Parts: sequence; structure tokens; C-alpha cells
Amino acid sequence: QSLSAGEPSGPGKAHTIDAAFSLRRRGVETRFVLSGQQAAEPDTVLIQRIVKACSWLDQIRAGASIREVAERDNVMPEYVSNNIDAAFLSPRILKAIMEGRQPPELTATRLFRTSLPLPWADQEQILLP
Repeated sequence: QSLSAGEPSGPGKAHTIDAAFSLRRRGVETRFVLSGQQAAEPDTVLIQRIVKACSWLDQIRAGASIREVAERDNVMPEYVSNNIDAAFLSPRILKAIMEGRQPPELTATRLFRTSLPLPWADQEQILLP
């Protein structure tokens, strides 16, 4: 899609904007994203879910079962199993997310619906253009 704006109405100087853009869903909101634009701020929902996955991994390493971890957080064991992969994200992806430099389409929903390979280079190819 492309956006063009001509002369504004009323007194003042004319301004023209011509830029490629896309509309991206992010949770319940839709964002207007200029081509090549990165997220402007860290996605706190995404960060919180990654932190939760790391916490679950720590609990499992300490001897807890997935069922016990799920009961502590009042979620289904399948939820823990499906989301724990975030504890294995590449450092480059984690840094981009923490700095808000992830692509706008990389949301918590997308991350947790994507089956990611373990090799970091493969993850980066999928999640970071």
C-alpha cells in the first residue's frame, strides 16, 4: 500500500508525504507501519512471556514437573509446554526484543504460535528479517 498527502487545507506551507506502508495487527490494535520501520518501544507483553518461560525452565531444571509448574501459575500444562521454547531464543533475538528493535509483526502471539528450531541462526532467519 502507499500513502500520499498533498496540500493541507488552510494557510501554511504545502507538505507532501509519499511512503509505502502496511497495516499490522498487534494484539487488539492495528498499527500503521512504514516500510522498513522497526518497533519503537519494547513490547512488554512479549518480554513478560519470555521471562515467564525462563522461570518455568528454571523450575523444571530444579526438579519440578511441567504439571507442577503449570499448577503454580494456574495454567494448563499444555500452555507451559507450548510456550517454554521462548527460554531458548537466540541472544540476538532477545536483545532486539529488549531494545524494541524486533519487527512489528513479532508479537507474543506470533512467537508462541511459531514452531521454532533450536539452532539460533535458524531462529533468526525466521524472526529477524
